[in-house]
Amino acid sequence: MLRLIVAAVMLLASTFATAQPIDPVRLGGYADGLMRQAMEQNQVAGATIAVVQDGRVILAKGYGTARIKPRLAAADADTLFQIASISKTPVYLAIMQLAERGMLKIDDAANAHLPKPLHIRDDGYDKPVTIRHLMTHSGGFEDIALGHLFVEKPERLMSLQTYLAKYRPNRVNAPGVQTSYSNYALALLGAIIAHESGMDFPSYMEANILRPLGMLRATYREPYSEAIRKQFGLPSPMDTAVASNLTQQLGGTPGKWKELGPEWTTMIAPAGGMRASANDMAAYALALSDPARLEASGVIKAATLAQMLDPKTRLPGMVRLGFIPYYFQGGRIGFGHGGAMAFGASDFIIVPDLKLGVFVSTNGRGGFSFANDLVRRMLKDFAPLAEQLPVRTAETKAMAQSLAGTWILNRRAWKGTEAAMTLFQSSISVSADKDGDLTFSDITGSSNRFVPMGNGVWQSPERYGRRIVSKDAQGRLTIWSGNGTNAAMRAAWWQDARIVVGILALTLIFATVVAVRTGWRLVTGDKGNSFERYAAKCVGAASLGWAIGIGGFITVLLMAIPNDGADLLFSWPGPIKPLAWIIALAVLLTAIALPGLDIWRREGQWSRWRRIKHSALLILFAVAAFVCWTMGLVGYSGF
Repeated sequence: MLRLIVAAVMLLASTFATAQPIDPVRLGGYADGLMRQAMEQNQVAGATIAVVQDGRVILAKGYGTARIKPRLAAADADTLFQIASISKTPVYLAIMQLAERGMLKIDDAANAHLPKPLHIRDDGYDKPVTIRHLMTHSGGFEDIALGHLFVEKPERLMSLQTYLAKYRPNRVNAPGVQTSYSNYALALLGAIIAHESGMDFPSYMEANILRPLGMLRATYREPYSEAIRKQFGLPSPMDTAVASNLTQQLGGTPGKWKELGPEWTTMIAPAGGMRASANDMAAYALALSDPARLEASGVIKAATLAQMLDPKTRLPGMVRLGFIPYYFQGGRIGFGHGGAMAFGASDFIIVPDLKLGVFVSTNGRGGFSFANDLVRRMLKDFAPLAEQLPVRTAETKAMAQSLAGTWILNRRAWKGTEAAMTLFQSSISVSADKDGDLTFSDITGSSNRFVPMGNGVWQSPERYGRRIVSKDAQGRLTIWSGNGTNAAMRAAWWQDARIVVGILALTLIFATVVAVRTGWRLVTGDKGNSFERYAAKCVGAASLGWAIGIGGFITVLLMAIPNDGADLLFSWPGPIKPLAWIIALAVLLTAIALPGLDIWRREGQWSRWRRIKHSALLILFAVAAFVCWTMGLVGYSGF
């Protein structure tokens, strides 16, 4: 044990080395210009930033408009923003705190520390999910979100325990096999904290983590009414004085901002429900960038933080006991966490060799494009390192060529109708050029290039994101994200979004044409004997079902594109539910129409060309039925 502690302290000493100082005066003007430029270019109403280095706060400031009803300028460092998944990181500290106090061990089965109604079901897997699996996102859960992760009104809130009992994702991998980012896992950690401490989750976090760290206003509470609290059995609401300085999620254009939210998160608070200000996050960054300061706060020991950041005992791409690794210019590595709401974005990064901590948050969707890039630009301008050169060898070129094809991310809904929506953002096309560079593209045409760095690592020269190629714990070739949020496996043809879109588009076009023609023939009369007329009517009925079902589904997808599907989080299932049942009817009618293929064995009046068209249409409908079945789109299945 003594050697372990000594090793941990040595690791921290090397990790948090003497910092290269950044001039706070120069940084202040630099950050002002960068933030205002980025806000203007990305149409962001309000933003906040905190920068600390070597034990002092260099900058903590707000910009723009925080709220429009009543109007509030985000001009001070106490304005609270929704920091989304950065909220997870204090939860990891709380779990390690409970471990230090002897109340649990991180390799314990999670069910040993959960109330029985929240026990994780085995779903056919023998190996139990441990607390470590929950912390490293390797529990093997699918990812579900639509209709419940965020809600648009407090009347839809529920307690953490009620939420976890109602919305249970399927287990799709044995624990410890792959990493797949899981909000459910973090919510379970929150339930463990509440169960073991005997306190409600927000109260424990305030008393034991946030306030000892100097985060005086940060909270996992929300500003609902006392009546809502009593009705749904929720923790005490946010203090009214704190709520008066809370930002809204805004969109539009300068001078014409409008509220996009609200986004209520009480039921999933451990995964993304904390509100915090620049001053709060500056205090947090000071503690995490200085292990001695963290230990002095009484939250966790310096050796425990070293254990959390140790990269040695993890799968490729695995989150380091909660914290996500960040890769920067010149091979510099940091840790922290990003966060994304439906209408806002945040990032929080510690750069150990500089003793630097940076927090950025916005109250608009445009923040997605600059919250993380701002930190990278800051490091490049204030503490540059020489660029790492790509490693282009015969081996890396051959490996790149072997990776070409379609892959599918494991962070998605695997079952139920939600799987039909997440397929399109999970299907990734990988191509390789002659130099061994890889390009990852999605169905929208968005792409990112990665250059080989050797040892199965490809790195983005623009953003310094990583892809790691190796085998998972079951021996399957896997492409891991460098930050531990997901892994990708070879996709079957029906998981290729381009093929699926093509099949659905062809089905829609031909089904619409045939449905119209069938309706016309019912009025004017159709040629053929009684069997041929029967076969035509069956195909016409199926065509009508396919035209309505697929047409409606594609319309929903197209309407979701402008805001990256954010509306689906609140409106799910909406029209998808009846459309899925219409598609189920189309599948049934297709099955009824399949005997019509017998026209080839019967004498009749149809020409050879019409028989070919009739048969080809039935085959297309049968393929569409298979694709829709694998997507979960044949009948609605949900919670």
